[in-house]
Amino acid sequence: MSQNMNSIWNYLNRDPHQEDPTPLDLWVDGAVLGLLIAAAILIWALA
Repeated sequence: MSQNMNSIWNYLNRDPHQEDPTPLDLWVDGAVLGLLIAAAILIWALA
């Protein structure tokens, strides 16, 4: 699990000047962020 989080973290923190983000990249970033927020809310609600 932590390895997966590290790869997501590295993906989100990649160099923005390396390549221009396409709409798909922005959508993926939004989806990942939404999933992380949803997971945090779910964990908080169940705690």
